[in-house]
Amino acid sequence: MPLQITGRHISVTPELRDYIEKKVPRMNRLLDPIDEIQFILSAGKLDHTAEINFRAGTIKTFTKCSNADPKAAIDNAVDTAVLQIRKAMEKRGGNKKHVGTPRRIILGPLEDLGAEEAGAGAD
Repeated sequence: MPLQITGRHISVTPELRDYIEKKVPRMNRLLDPIDEIQFILSAGKLDHTAEINFRAGTIKTFTKCSNADPKAAIDNAVDTAVLQIRKAMEKRGGNKKHVGTPRRIILGPLEDLGAEEAGAGAD
């Protein structure tokens, strides 16, 4: 899984890199063969922005969140990306709600059911 972390107008410290690497398994649990995850961190005068480009097969998402704290911006972006991935997975599953009719499961042999009914009528 290629993970790219880029900083615009901000240096990506090892602490931020470790923080991002701890958050990536949340997305990794949803889809196993991930093609690419790209984090872009940028700093403005008053806020920090975290962007995530995610690609796994046919599922592609883009998320952009900003906050005064860079870790909070990363958290918001990861949460939003996870929701987008789940929504895309539901859409990919198809629009058929009921694939087949439910079947009745009978537990135990059929002879036991007949014996109980016969015993109930003898009383």
